[in-house]
Amino acid sequence: MFRERVELREYLEKVIAGGEAQLSAQLAAAEKALSIQAAEYERRLTALNHAHEQAREKERDFIQRETYETYTRTTSERPLLKFVTRT
Repeated sequence: MFRERVELREYLEKVIAGGEAQLSAQLAAAEKALSIQAAEYERRLTALNHAHEQAREKERDFIQRETYETYTRTTSERPLLKFVTRT
């Protein structure tokens, strides 16, 4: 009967050790996944910042809506020039 308890104890120790090894492997995999995810976030944020800078540079080439509307309003209010052709 004593031998059976020892075998059961050994079995349980092996099961526990196996569970600990599995948990350790899962923890290592989770840490690696987190590291990869952090690197990917950093890459995406860098790309977004670069795209934002490019968009701001393109905006400098355009005039503001208020400026355009003021210009079109004032030019539409001016009388049109009539071209006189000589015959």
